Amino acid sequence: MPKKNNIIAPQVDPYTKLLSYAFWLIGRRDYTERDIVTKLTAKKKLKGWDVSIDHVIERLKELNYIDDRRFVERYIESRTLGNPRGRYLIGRELAFKGIPRALFDELWERVGVSEINVARAFLERKKSALLRATDPKKRRQKIMSLLNGRGFSPDTIYAILDL
Repeated sequence: MPKKNNIIAPQVDPYTKLLSYAFWLIGRRDYTERDIVTKLTAKKKLKGWDVSIDHVIERLKELNYIDDRRFVERYIESRTLGNPRGRYLIGRELAFKGIPRALFDELWERVGVSEINVARAFLERKKSALLRATDPKKRRQKIMSLLNGRGFSPDTIYAILDL
């Protein structure tokens, strides 16, 4: 008859559990500080733990796991390359994630993204759909609609149309 292991798991305090959960989250993808606080608060309430989330956030910052500046830079790069979006839409998405507009504006300039080049790349991907519209007026309207829906500024849209 097989022998049973009677090993008792050591008790882990809620701070360590919450920190481990944060590590697990961050290991999957980047989060803003506000997103991590929201997730940790939900976990804390679900488990009924009595622990300060501020201490966990402080530790994550010490370890450089949470950095909103780095998050914004990566977000801008990914949103302008993979699935092109304009400055307005990216700024709005980041505002929903708790990023201040001033921080976004500063980092947009620092990253040095040309919204016109992003718009061109987006239209290049949509070329086949645009070529279906044979009427130049309808094509122009379609371009305006596509770019506006992707959060490009009116200045960028008109600059693209004038090219």
